[in-house]
Amino acid sequence: MNKILKNAYSDLFIFLKKPVDAPTNNRPIASKAKRLFTILLLDVSLMAICLLLLKIIESTGLYSTNDNKLNELLKTMPAAVFAILGVLIIPLIEEVIFRLYLRYNTNYLLRFLVSLSFVAGKKNKVRVEAWVKKIWHQQYRYIFYLAALLFGFIHIFNYEYDLKMLILFPLITIPQIVGGILLGYLRVRFNLIWGFFLHALHNAIFLLPVIFLAASANKVEVNDNGQYIKIEKSLLKEKTGMSFYKDSISITNSSLKDIVSATTGYNAQFIESNNENLLAEKYNLYYKNRADSTSLNKTKINEQLTKFCHFELSIEQRSEGVLKLIIEDTLKLNQHKVDEGKGWVRFPKDSTIFHNIPFQALASLLQTPTQKKVFSNDTLQARFNITLQATEPEKLNEQLTSVYGLRLIDSTAEVEHLVIKFNAPK
Repeated sequence: MNKILKNAYSDLFIFLKKPVDAPTNNRPIASKAKRLFTILLLDVSLMAICLLLLKIIESTGLYSTNDNKLNELLKTMPAAVFAILGVLIIPLIEEVIFRLYLRYNTNYLLRFLVSLSFVAGKKNKVRVEAWVKKIWHQQYRYIFYLAALLFGFIHIFNYEYDLKMLILFPLITIPQIVGGILLGYLRVRFNLIWGFFLHALHNAIFLLPVIFLAASANKVEVNDNGQYIKIEKSLLKEKTGMSFYKDSISITNSSLKDIVSATTGYNAQFIESNNENLLAEKYNLYYKNRADSTSLNKTKINEQLTKFCHFELSIEQRSEGVLKLIIEDTLKLNQHKVDEGKGWVRFPKDSTIFHNIPFQALASLLQTPTQKKVFSNDTLQARFNITLQATEPEKLNEQLTSVYGLRLIDSTAEVEHLVIKFNAPK
């Protein structure tokens, strides 16, 4: 065993020191298989080191592995389909795209371009081909390592693009670059199929456990008359987030309390329960109206939530001090009017940002910074961008008035509280 490892890693070191387009296809299949698994062992070891490095970078808050777009695919795609794609189809496609051309004989694009020189005569074609082959072998080390870098860097598109990611991508893509080097070695030394075997085994080792955990999670998946709903316990470390579109909702790693708040319109501070621990449990929820791309059916979502999480909803009314949102200056407010699109709310330090928010939703959203029930009698249908720097009620009101032409006034009203009563699961 030690001899097998020594021979494999010695050959790998010699190759990586000066890559050459020189295959060793005369080895028996058993010998190639042994080489495959020794390289796989090295691959897994190096990946463990790379993942540790990424965890250190992630701990600084500069980026999060949860931003990977594959997480969204895993939530919305059947586990079996995701496994077949990740372990078989995608590795095959990537090997063809990124490593087929590493052998001159199978670099069909380059050979096609060389063949075009026949228009200058057969002798010139032979000279051109000889010159291209000479350059190919002389510069092969650069070709090989550029291919590995390209393979790594293309994976940056797995993440949401921003300037920070652009700066970090040489570090974030280290696992793929290392993988590209090892895959390239097997492809050149043996054949494309052996690179594919390594790629498929690598993905199986690192993807299948994640897929299994996601598939075995406590979840419900319903497709009723075009209303697709998927709810599951959040078992994996994921980024907390909520996204709302005209016909879909995507909620990740959020407490049941926050999810109910989003699907019922009740601010979290007006939601009570007989079991706060269950209310704090984290879930993922995905909803898509496949029958109508212009509407959401939150009633359907709440029906499935109550069944899946074993609770009942009821409403209690209490007389409380509230705030009424009124429009004092329509011209000021209209300066911040925007077109329809994706709406979101963020609460960075000492500020609140409402982006593309319908006016009717604004009153409800103001309940978080004001810590009071806020309502409005205005029926305005437009959407607005509003950023509030103040957090204290008085200063918040001053900014609403001076910048947006809005005002919060004290009032008294019967306030509805949403009560969640958990039942024992049947």
